[in-house]
Amino acid sequence: ARMEVELDKTSYSRESRAFNPEHQAAVDRLRLEQSQQLEQGEYYGSHQTKMDREAAETRMQSDRFDREKQRQAKERIRLDKGWVAERDRFEREWDVRRATLGRKSRERLRVLAEVQLFARDAHEALQSKRGKGMHYRMSKGLLEYSLTERSLALGERYDEAITVKKRADVMRTRWGHFFYF
Repeated sequence: ARMEVELDKTSYSRESRAFNPEHQAAVDRLRLEQSQQLEQGEYYGSHQTKMDREAAETRMQSDRFDREKQRQAKERIRLDKGWVAERDRFEREWDVRRATLGRKSRERLRVLAEVQLFARDAHEALQSKRGKGMHYRMSKGLLEYSLTERSLALGERYDEAITVKKRADVMRTRWGHFFYF
């Protein structure tokens, strides 16, 4: 079951960049007052009103900047919460997948071990059947060693016969598996 997280949706709206109605009303009022003063010829008052209007616009811009920073901070908190929730969901999902994969792998290994056991038994049975029909055939070198050993032993040259026998035994152990067919 998929768990939905109740989070505020990320806002892509930049409404906070729009003019604040209170500040905008103050700027509009000062602009109207300045134009009235210009029409009446009050240039010094008009200049002062212009300075007040510029200060109000600066305050409005500063306020917009502060509100945007607050909005971005809130947005960052929401994104962090969303990231944590998504990471937790992802880790839970992969824990389930990992457990499932481990269970399937263990089952597969158990089945393969059984298959290997049956295959080994079948192979050993085949080899035992095949081994009965096989016989040992000596190579030319081994035959020569065997004949030399026998003739030396019959000639009572036992030390030389022992040396030849050792060489023949080494050849049997090293190359013995090649002599079966």
